[in-house]
Amino acid sequence: MLFDEYGKAYTEKSGVLKENKKLLPILDIFLEKALYSQEALQSNKDLIKVISYMAEHMQEKLTVEDIAAIIYMSPAAFSRAFHKHVSMPPITFLNELRLDKAKKLLSETDISISQIAEAVGFEDEFYFFKIFGRYVGVTPAVYRQKKDNS
Repeated sequence: MLFDEYGKAYTEKSGVLKENKKLLPILDIFLEKALYSQEALQSNKDLIKVISYMAEHMQEKLTVEDIAAIIYMSPAAFSRAFHKHVSMPPITFLNELRLDKAKKLLSETDISISQIAEAVGFEDEFYFFKIFGRYVGVTPAVYRQKKDNS
């Protein structure tokens, strides 16, 4: 459950969640990875800002430097802080966001795999295949075929 700065729980009826539905999957990933208490989540607006930015700009070529600049941190300090709170480096997290989006596109569309790779921010289709296989355990084509058969 999410809470505002006054400790009031956000509900579907409050309107806040309705306005930010596209951020809910991102926040789910964040909450799952970060293992935060309510107080820590409220005090880490910068981290939420960074994760939201990563999700909204995943199709672009993002570097640690680009992401760190959003919250006015050096890349090294940002990487350490991000890893401490999310238990993985920022680029690994970004790749997971991209792969989650790719899996959704593979399952729900007939877009070519090379177009999906580009749409989620992988400039090199072969790198996309390599990362997808490493994280998901199968190639994008096999993943799509399994989803089509279920």
